[in-house]
Amino acid sequence: MYTTKIIGKKIIKPQNIILITVEFSNGVDVFENVFRFGFSVTYDEVKKRINEFLREIEQSNLTLESISLGELDLSGVTPVLTQAEREKEQWFSDLGKLERATKLIDLGFLIGTETGFVNLKTKVKNNFKPVYLTEI
Repeated sequence: MYTTKIIGKKIIKPQNIILITVEFSNGVDVFENVFRFGFSVTYDEVKKRINEFLREIEQSNLTLESISLGELDLSGVTPVLTQAEREKEQWFSDLGKLERATKLIDLGFLIGTETGFVNLKTKVKNNFKPVYLTEI
């Protein structure tokens, strides 16, 4: 359990901010953090933000205890997609929606001038990249 103590406060008028330095201690570790607030902040908001930070710190300590040292097996971990991969996945998802919407037009449920349909069609057209042809 951490204790907290405000050890510094400063107003920076040109940037319209208040800086509050807080010391955290759990009997073993002691560290400081500077919190940045706008001029309109209330004391209750300051306490709430510091309390939220403290909860995150305490949660991170629990997480550290659950992590063992040594070799890490990453098999089965979903890889993080690059921006290009996310864009490609989004484009194919939008294309699938457009194909389903086009089928609704063919079946007579839509006429093709609905705003949502036109926007989707424009989005698919604008976000298309020639490299996507290799995956169709």
